[in-house]
Amino acid sequence: MDKRKTIFPVSYYHGKVENNDRLKGQLLPHINSKKDRLFVPEGWTTTKIITSIDDDRVNEFLFDCKELKEQYIDVIESFCDDKYIIEIDEIWFNYYIDGEYQEQHNHLDSAMEVRTKGEKRACTFSCIHFLCYDKEVHSPVVFKDPISLIRSHSFEFASHKHDEGHKPDISEGDMIMFPSYLEHEVKAGRPTPDNPRITISFNLNLFWMGE
Repeated sequence: MDKRKTIFPVSYYHGKVENNDRLKGQLLPHINSKKDRLFVPEGWTTTKIITSIDDDRVNEFLFDCKELKEQYIDVIESFCDDKYIIEIDEIWFNYYIDGEYQEQHNHLDSAMEVRTKGEKRACTFSCIHFLCYDKEVHSPVVFKDPISLIRSHSFEFASHKHDEGHKPDISEGDMIMFPSYLEHEVKAGRPTPDNPRITISFNLNLFWMGE
């Protein structure tokens, strides 16, 4: 299976977390016990989402889950074709159950401290793990063409006939990694009270790869 997918043209990476069912057993009790105390972060356009992005006490459990980290490392290693140094900046979950949505956004406003120099810089890649996902009922993530406005005024680019949006074909347990500048959104879905859409997202900073 070719894990590298090219769109717009922009590359993203699509893999699978092998022991997703076991991770669900470990993580869902924690997620379900914390979700009702969460609020929409200040500055977000959406008025309806359950997310732990601003709650470090909730997300500490995800950082400390040894098996989760091991599974993610395995998937990331399948994306990389050389030695690398990469570090997780932040990790959080999003919980969709009653028509929640998230507006078009990127992750460039997330910055981590580079420990060797004490400086801040934007993250390199972002990842989404589809912990609980039913493609028949849940809304997909949609990537947006980063040069759609250029295409609208360019005969050369317009001739490529690219769509402005791309919906990856996602199944439960899949994980995707994409450049943090790539705009994406989740449209409002129908209520699924007995079948929540739960994703775990995290940002990565690539310090070094190969030579």
